[in-house]
Amino acid sequence: MTWILVCNVRNFRDLCYAALNLENWRDGAYMAFDVRNHWGLGGLLLGSVAAMICTTAVDYPLTKWIWQNGWTTFAESMGQSLFEGEYPGGGDLAVIFLVVVFGCYALSLRPQAPTGLAAWRPSLGFMVAGSLITAFAWVHTLKWLVARARPYLVFDGSLPFTAWYEIGPHFINEGIYYGSFTSGHTAQVFVMMTLAYALVGRGRKPAGWVVGTGVLTYTLTMGLARCMTLSHWVTDVIGAVVISWGTLHVLYYQILKVPLQHRHRDALTGSGNLKAGWELLLGLSLVATCLGLVLAGLGLRAFWIPEARQLAFLILPGIPLAVWGALKSRQYCRRLNQALAEAPTGSLTE
Repeated sequence: MTWILVCNVRNFRDLCYAALNLENWRDGAYMAFDVRNHWGLGGLLLGSVAAMICTTAVDYPLTKWIWQNGWTTFAESMGQSLFEGEYPGGGDLAVIFLVVVFGCYALSLRPQAPTGLAAWRPSLGFMVAGSLITAFAWVHTLKWLVARARPYLVFDGSLPFTAWYEIGPHFINEGIYYGSFTSGHTAQVFVMMTLAYALVGRGRKPAGWVVGTGVLTYTLTMGLARCMTLSHWVTDVIGAVVISWGTLHVLYYQILKVPLQHRHRDALTGSGNLKAGWELLLGLSLVATCLGLVLAGLGLRAFWIPEARQLAFLILPGIPLAVWGALKSRQYCRRLNQALAEAPTGSLTE
């Protein structure tokens, strides 16, 4: 029983409950013993810290070197998009992926959905929620709050250089701006990593590792191209990967508990605690939380900018919206935990 030592307090509690109730021991042991996700999260955190420290130290000169030695044609083709009336570009694959994912998710919600598609419902829900949180909510929240100037504005002398952890020169009183940190194109492409998690969770580990390696390579290629066009700093790209990957990992194992959902799929399908499409609603609630944070952050910052103090009123809608979104998100998570706790042993799906 030495493996208990690596479990955290909550998982140890779950194991104790399972030991007292032998009928549910198998499920309790599964919840407590699956420590791989903890090691994975720890590795991600350590790697993320190391990557951000290393790239922060050389952010300005490295971005400039990539720009000066870049391949212009390649960089421009990666940045354009067929869906914006341009030639096909590097981000189109991610857009097509999201269209397919949302379509399959919608079909899986139907009572008469094919058995094979219904079996993927928890993973599809993770893909939908993950894409909303990473490629949309986090990216735009940080762009507006960090307000970092893009490299081409810094190199031509228009705006000063700021590190990714500093508040940049942009503010809403100048109009709509597109902050540099983090890279939206990079985060959008990295959304396809959700497929790698889904494949591994469904027992297709070789395919999952192949997809994951390909997505990471493609993501870094996209980020490199964005640096070549002076659209982003190197830390914008690394930051997008770090934040997106960490968010997806926590979402998969800790929040949505996708592996456990798959084991109780039959019971959860008929649960009154979870409405059809609840993963989408969870994602939208977190988007609302981020929007509230943006409004509150901009309103708070307006106090320190004399010519924009009238915008301080944004705090008033921002705080309630952020609180409402957080409470709704917590409500969906509680309903999931309740449904999983009430699921009988007989609902296990191997």
